[in-house]
Amino acid sequence: MFFPIIQYYLHVILTFRKKFDSLKYDVKKVEEVVYDLSIRGLIKEGGSVKEDKEADEEKEKKEKNAE
Repeated sequence: MFFPIIQYYLHVILTFRKKFDSLKYDVKKVEEVVYDLSIRGLIKEGGSVKEDKEADEEKEKKEKNAE
């Protein structure tokens, strides 16, 4: 009588657990990549890429020279 209900809820719980574990693993991979990039000096503390900062600086210099 209660077995199908219990079986359904166990299935739901296990499905959510698998999704949660998958997300947790993905977050860990992203954190490792960010850490690796910061160690190599490719990103600054805020998380933006240094190349973007350099591109912004060049753009500002061009704008100042144009004035």
